[in-house]
Amino acid sequence: MDSHLQARRSSLVAAVVLAVTVSACSSDRLDSARTACTLDPFNGDLVREGDRAVLLNASWPSTTPRLELQWPAGWSLRSTAGSELEVLDANGVTQARTGTAVLIGAVAAAGVPPGTPLYHDGALVVCPPVVGASTSTSVNGGGGFVAKDDVRRALGLQSEDELQAYAKAHDLAFTARFTEVLDNMVRFADGTEMHVPHTITYTAKLRSQARVNEAGVILSGWNLLGAPWATSNVVDTGADAIPKEITKGKLAGKQVAESRIDDEAFATSTWDEYEVDGRPLPITP
Repeated sequence: MDSHLQARRSSLVAAVVLAVTVSACSSDRLDSARTACTLDPFNGDLVREGDRAVLLNASWPSTTPRLELQWPAGWSLRSTAGSELEVLDANGVTQARTGTAVLIGAVAAAGVPPGTPLYHDGALVVCPPVVGASTSTSVNGGGGFVAKDDVRRALGLQSEDELQAYAKAHDLAFTARFTEVLDNMVRFADGTEMHVPHTITYTAKLRSQARVNEAGVILSGWNLLGAPWATSNVVDTGADAIPKEITKGKLAGKQVAESRIDDEAFATSTWDEYEVDGRPLPITP
């Protein structure tokens, strides 16, 4: 697990922070009651929209395209020389900056299922601290996140501008090879069994979602959302439920009592050979 996320989970479990009394608070301040944060933070891209900082592509656990944010009492925003916004806590310490990926906790709502984030006037009520999120590629089982720099290098592009132009001109296709080994089992009338590996391999087109701002600029990379189960390019080795061996040699003529493909006995599955537009991605399963 990413070290930032581990630290964030630990801090969220024990955090006690200023809470929001929805009926009594203003749109940008918390009252003096105390409550806990949600266990899991929102992972997304903090971007500037005018004089506000909003969270795009927020994952918790499903993806929300855009979230308004209500900062804790005393927090403020200020412009930087590079036209971004810094988020300052009540002591004037910078907690986050637009144009970066962040982990943002939320105040837990009262009177609803535990861990439900609190919203006020449509804005997520932020639970401090706010920390930077990893923007490194992290993929497992056909899902995860691919950093834009890894995509740029895989495509042989030399600059950020080239990547942005390519992404606007192409619907990037992410693929991966899926391999599953099942147990091809035959039980004979005399009680003996034969087990033959049954291997299924296919290249799956992965669902993807670019992490972009409202202008369509790629911010940090792409979320990979797994693959549809149905696919047309299956290479199925050993699909015959009765192995060829029983038709020849010493097994010839043995009476078959049962044959089946057992997906429990020693089933294994792997994802590898990740690619973008046919170019290998530097992803190690």
